[in-house]
Amino acid sequence: MDEALSRAIQRTKRWHYLLRSGRSEGLTIEEQRGLIGELAFLRELATSFGSEVAVEAWKGPSGAPKDFELIGCGIEVKTRRTAAIPSISISSADQLAVCDGVRLFLSVTNVESAIVPEGMTLHDYVALTEALFQEECSTYTKWEDAIYSTGYDPLNKYDDRRWLIRSTTHYEVLEGFPRVNCPLPQGVQNVRYSISLDACEPFKLNDNTVNYLREFI
Repeated sequence: MDEALSRAIQRTKRWHYLLRSGRSEGLTIEEQRGLIGELAFLRELATSFGSEVAVEAWKGPSGAPKDFELIGCGIEVKTRRTAAIPSISISSADQLAVCDGVRLFLSVTNVESAIVPEGMTLHDYVALTEALFQEECSTYTKWEDAIYSTGYDPLNKYDDRRWLIRSTTHYEVLEGFPRVNCPLPQGVQNVRYSISLDACEPFKLNDNTVNYLREFI
């Protein structure tokens, strides 16, 4: 009975998020690409450290400046097309801001899309990730809170477009990393800018970001 009640509450919350978003047109192509990248990193975290740690760390859907936050570190996940100009877009000055005592990592994943039979749809990637959070009811609730806060709607038609996750490059944001520093000068606000990945080469890591996180968990 308790399980049935919990599932009913989860379904109610799901419709709350969908109705609150008011976005019948669904996620844009770039929003889908970004979500697929975050879900890929979320699966890595869940596989390495457990589903509870992973879903607690996923802060991007709640509007936090970093996509993932753990005690002592933050991770920003960016996606791009392989054939595009080698750069990434930064949507705010806070995204790559580093606080004292906190290490910041940047993961850049190449994600391709096309209207072809190969690859997986956005719905497929969501279902693949969701399976990792179904064992514990409280963890699953947190997963649902997060995924629907992204604007994802399972009723939207995402079946025509397929996505392929390619290679990921990992960086650590250290002194000298190409970025806009905080605090911003007085009167400057709503900063958006692009970073050349070539300029990030000196900060590239030789290992997956997840392996660097073991010292924090």
